[in-house]
Parts: sequence; structure tokens; C-alpha cells
Amino acid sequence: MADNKNELKRDLSPMQILMITVSVTIGVGFFVSTGEILAIAGPMGTFLAFFLVGLIAWSMMEGLAHMTIMWPVPNPMVEFPATFVDKDLGTVVCFAYWYSTAISIAAVTTTAGDIFQYWKGGEKGDASKVLIFLLFPVLVFLLNYNNVKLFGGIETVGGMIKSFIVVLVYWTMFFIDWGVGPGNGNHSECVKDGFQNDHRAVAGNSGTVSNSLALSLAVFPYTGIESFTLTAFEAKDQNSLRRPAKLIAPIVMLLYLLSVLGFVLNVDWRNGSLPAYYSQWTNTDASEAYDCQHDRRDLIGDTTTGAEKGDTIIPVIALDQAGLPGYAGFINACLFYSALSMANSLLFVASRTLYGYGRSFNSHSFNQPNLNSPSLNGPDQPNAPQAKHTPYTRSWPARIASKFGHVNSFKVPTAALFASLFFAWTPFLSLGDVPHLRSTQQVLINIGSTSCVIVWAAQSLAYLRMYYSFKKHPALFGIADMKEYDVLNKTKNSSYLGCLQPGLAWFSLFSCLVIVLLFASAGLWNSQGNIALKAVNIYLGPLLCAALYGGLKLKHGYMAHGITGCFRGWGHGWARCTSEHDVKTIIRKLEDKSFLTVDRELESQIRPANAIENAQADTDTQASGNARENEVH
Repeated sequence: MADNKNELKRDLSPMQILMITVSVTIGVGFFVSTGEILAIAGPMGTFLAFFLVGLIAWSMMEGLAHMTIMWPVPNPMVEFPATFVDKDLGTVVCFAYWYSTAISIAAVTTTAGDIFQYWKGGEKGDASKVLIFLLFPVLVFLLNYNNVKLFGGIETVGGMIKSFIVVLVYWTMFFIDWGVGPGNGNHSECVKDGFQNDHRAVAGNSGTVSNSLALSLAVFPYTGIESFTLTAFEAKDQNSLRRPAKLIAPIVMLLYLLSVLGFVLNVDWRNGSLPAYYSQWTNTDASEAYDCQHDRRDLIGDTTTGAEKGDTIIPVIALDQAGLPGYAGFINACLFYSALSMANSLLFVASRTLYGYGRSFNSHSFNQPNLNSPSLNGPDQPNAPQAKHTPYTRSWPARIASKFGHVNSFKVPTAALFASLFFAWTPFLSLGDVPHLRSTQQVLINIGSTSCVIVWAAQSLAYLRMYYSFKKHPALFGIADMKEYDVLNKTKNSSYLGCLQPGLAWFSLFSCLVIVLLFASAGLWNSQGNIALKAVNIYLGPLLCAALYGGLKLKHGYMAHGITGCFRGWGHGWARCTSEHDVKTIIRKLEDKSFLTVDRELESQIRPANAIENAQADTDTQASGNARENEVH
């Protein structure tokens, strides 16, 4: 591996990898989104949305986990689309995913400021928010600056605490429903409403529209589930990566479904404290009557409204309405900690995404022929035409990008950390009551959410291209050192549901495209609210990704053929993975970019030894044959 001085330190254990991913995925966004979806689609619509999106995320992860375990490269989500689909698609995925995680740091910081308002009892004022907006970036930078082992230890504790919080909230919701606290329980009264739709969010009485919109909103809590891939190059070994890669999707899905079930048992879908979709309506005091638990609050003399309390997050709403305000404050504190932990993990993921991109400019392979070039020689084609090497002078953007691939004395990419805090200013847009600033912040955050779904689709497409390319050459994977890459038979690298491939990858790819292009637009179908703002939020992210991809193709066409070639460069960078030689070349290139596992280290020692033994055997055989021939003569 070239440029060893800028490699990351490999110190992460399986538990640390699992907990880092949990910290990135499970956060305050889940609790906020659940309330918004409940207000639109009712209790059963909310549960169905989280179940279906969970299946989509799990299906995508089955393919991504399989590829990452086989090839633990520095930036898997970028490397795989670039290698198996198109080099420019890899570049688009890199920027889309970095943006998604970097802007999510700002979104979590903003939510932390809102959570803190609970202890102010609904009192207006931005001083506490300003303090939080200033401290959060500094704290998460300092936590990320030290060596990855320390970071992994912090996030292991953080992930365990967050998992405990989710389980605690789940059981608390059930105990409240069964009657714990003042008065009698709800006895599942709230959940009996089943599928609903709020006419203020969707047109008429259309359950189809409300459920479509709920599906698109349920995507945001699952974003981050793919972030385990960014820990691949800092895992201690390949075994440290296998179990977390296979377990994270079902674990997150199970925690979400149990939590959602607890929420819908205790909070009425018409409750006035639930967040309104794009602020399309203003809740009245009368809506506080829809709480399934108002009689329990009367027993303790609590007559304050949710607005007066500052309730905005669904578990806090449920606990306050159950007459347990002290416990609600404790859960709110846990959620505040959860926001800090999530921001910390998001900075890790964003910085590693940039590090992988910068490292590609530092690698000696940056000036080598394209992996997808048909003229690239393979070990079995010594007479293939040689690729021409021409001197290459990096442009100033390339020189700047290469800095992101440098690490400090702790083996941490400092420049990438700084760059990933680029959006630290956006939480300040939420201060005061300035509608156009809040709308700007909302647009910036929503671009990240839709961009992440595009990243999911790209991973599924990469897996499909790998699967069908490898499937064409089953004899190739009968060789001892190639068996681990067999996609038709179960290996130690196979995912738990690998037997359902490529169906899972097709399901994930199709579902992601439908969510981005169709379901996300459901909020526009009733012509209510700020249509222009919603349209920008929904489609700006995909349009920017398409524009970047098209711009890269035009650039390559122009560089190769001048102005007349601008529209002839669309085939540039498209992966060649059809012939057996293409497949072997791809596998060896990905092995070279991966860290050296125990198995591959042994293989690298065995191959030369076997080659020497075979050569010696051939020599001995030839000498023996010559001797016999001389005896005959």
C-alpha cells in the first residue's frame, strides 16, 4: 500500500464498530421524525413506514456488507460504485455522502438547542441556543482529534447508553400504557385509530398519499446505517468487521419498531404538541385534549399545555401527559446527550469520507492507468498492449483535495475534520423568527437526506454489477485464493440473507428510486403550504447530483476530444467487468487497496513460495526427461 505514513491506525474492535454505527444512526432525528409521521399517517401508518424503510435499508446493507467484508478499503461507499459501475458515479457518491453527514451535524446541533428549551418551560430566548451552537462543534472536534482507539472507547460507551435509552423508553411506554403512574393506563386506546391522514398535510381523505409521505419521511432516521463502512480501514482485522457489518441493520430496525410501537400506544395522532409538516398548521390549545391521558394529568393538578412546557419530542410528550414530568426531564437530558454523541460520530464519518477522497490523490495509483481501461495488463495476459504513461501535473483543486488524505501524529485526518465542520454556521439560521433564514436551513438539511437515498441506490447498483459479473465466471472462483469472492455459494464473507441475492439488491435499488422520485413529492399533491419550498427541498439534492455527474462527463469529453467531444465522453470511466481478465484485475486492485488481513498475508507468503516450488518442479521434470532421452540415445 502506497503512502503508508498517511494511513489510519487500525485499532477498532467489533463492539466499537457496532457502537459507532449505532451512534451515527440512532439519534434525536428518530424521535422528531416519528412525531411528524404520526401526525400525518396515524399509528399504523407510522409503524408501517418504519417497517418498510427498515426492509429497504436492510436489503441495501446485505450487499454493501458483503462487499465491505471482502474488501475493507478506505472509502467503500465511493470505491464500489467507482469500481463496478462508473468512476464519475463514485465521485458523485463521495460528495453526496460527505454533504449528507456534514449537514447532519448542523441538523443535530439545531435539534439539541430545541431540546434544551424544555427546561426553560417554553420561555422565549436564544441565549442558551447560541451557547450550544458554539460549544457543540468545539467539543466534537476535540473528541475526534485524538487517536481512534480513544474515540472508539468513547463511542462504545455512547452507543451503549443510546441503546439503553431506546430500550428504557420502549419499556416505559409499555408500562405507561398498562397503568404505571397516576390514574389508569391507556390500554392501547391511542393505537386503535389505525391508519389515518391529516387533511392539513395531504389532499382530501387519501390514505395512499399520507402513507407515501410517511415512507419518505421515515428514511431520515435510517440514514447513517451504512456508516459502518467508514470504519473498515480502522478495524483491527477482517474478523472485527464481519459481525458488526451483518448485525447493524436488523438491530437498528428492531429498536426502531419497538420504540415506534411504544410511542403510538401513548400519543394520540391528533395531539397538538406533535410537529406540523412544514409548519402547514398551527395547533390550538383545544388539540391538547387529544392526549389519551388528560385524566392522569388532572390527578396531579397539571393544567399546562405542551406549548407552555416546550414539549416537541414524542417520548417527552407521552411522559408529561402521563403525569411523570420528572421522568420526562430525565429522558430529555438523555436525548440531549444523544444529540452530542450523534454529532461526534457524524464528524468521524464525514471526515473519513473526505480522507478517502484525499487519499486517492496521494496514492501512486493516481497517475496510473484507469482500472477500467481495456489496455490494462493482467497476470494472465502478458502480451496485452501496454497502457501509456504520460506525465501528469495535478491541478490546484487536486492539490487541495490531497490535503484531506493527510493525518496527524494520532493518525487522524485533521484537515478533513476541519472541512467537515464547514456547516457549523447553519444552526444560527434558526435563531429568532426570520422565515427566509429558517427556510434556507431547511433546504440545506433536506438536500442531505435525499442525497443519502441516492447513495443507497448507488451501493445496490454496484452490488448488482459485481454479482452478475462474477456469476459469469464460476470456474474462476474454484481456485483456492478466489473462493472467498464466490457470490453463488455461501462463504465466510456472505451476509445472513445472502441466499436472497440479487433479489434484495433489486428491491433496494427500485425502492430508493421510487422514494426519491415519487413518494417524496407526496407533500406537493395537495397544493397546500409553501409549494416552492417543498419542491426545492425534495428535488434540489437529486438535481445537484445529476448536474455534478453530467458536468464530470462533459469535462472528460472536452479534455479528450475538445469542444466537439463534450457529448462523446459519457462512456469514460464506465467499469469494464465482463471478461474473466476484467474480474481478476478488479479483485486484485481492490485487494491492493484493502488492509492486509491474516488470510491475505498468508496468501501473499504462500504464492511466491508456490511459484518457486512449481518452477523448481518444472526444472526437475525437464532435467529428468532430458536424462532419460540421453540414456535412450
